[in-house]
Amino acid sequence: MVRPIHKEILFVGFGAIMEKYRESRSLNSAKIVSDLCHARKEIFAYEYKNIDVSDFLKIDTVVVSVRLERLQPESKLTFFEMLRNLANVSRDIKFIILSSVAVYGHSEKICDEFSLQQGASIYAQSKIQLENIFIEELKDTNHVILRISNIFGIPGQDDVINNFYKGVVKENCIEVPTSDCFRDFIHVSDFFKILDFLIEGAPNLPRILNVASGQSKSIYELADDICVHLSESPEDVEIKRILDSTHIDSFVNVALLKEITSFLPSDFDSALIEYLEELKALQLAQKFGDSK
Repeated sequence: MVRPIHKEILFVGFGAIMEKYRESRSLNSAKIVSDLCHARKEIFAYEYKNIDVSDFLKIDTVVVSVRLERLQPESKLTFFEMLRNLANVSRDIKFIILSSVAVYGHSEKICDEFSLQQGASIYAQSKIQLENIFIEELKDTNHVILRISNIFGIPGQDDVINNFYKGVVKENCIEVPTSDCFRDFIHVSDFFKILDFLIEGAPNLPRILNVASGQSKSIYELADDICVHLSESPEDVEIKRILDSTHIDSFVNVALLKEITSFLPSDFDSALIEYLEELKALQLAQKFGDSK
């Protein structure tokens, strides 16, 4: 059983992963000062303006998962204003910024926290911009930037593994890029354990921390593994190669993460099979429910 978090947390941004985290850690409305959505600028601006300064004084930790590339200009200004105000209220507030290993861009070498930021995609550039707010303007705050690899293990989320699963089960076809690439994957339960550790008061944190499994996998090999596990005739599953202009190899050094958290990642291949079985069980349950 997962023990609840005993901190006042402000979640800035919204998505399936953080929603799952809140549910699994019993973070009900009493423990959340506010939840600022970023999908629509008017929601973001409205909810922020309705937060009293006294609410800011209750906050222990701010988890920032905003996708800057999705914000309208006015909403982005509101977001920056909110961060500055939070920083001015208390130097004790801890900021946990959810960035991505995408900031490293394509690299055939293993990237540690000191590797160059050379991500060229819109997503990577937005994460670099988010990081730079803290690296440059809010550098004196108590913060840690998490460069996270591909999180998997949440049914319904738009990610590579879920898309491959749907392709095999529903269409007997998987779409892969025209050239192979390597990606690091971390199971959602592992990510949540790391987040627990950071929220609950980990001392002497670095400014930047890679959060990954350190187990990069070929996308082509991943597609083959999923086909073999799910299909009675894996050789009949069509592998359709589509043009992908954002070819990225991702190899991530997690030595610092292990040193600070004593983190031992799940074996990726075992966690993948377990998750595929979970998806199959959910699909059967849904099919059985629909037949009633």
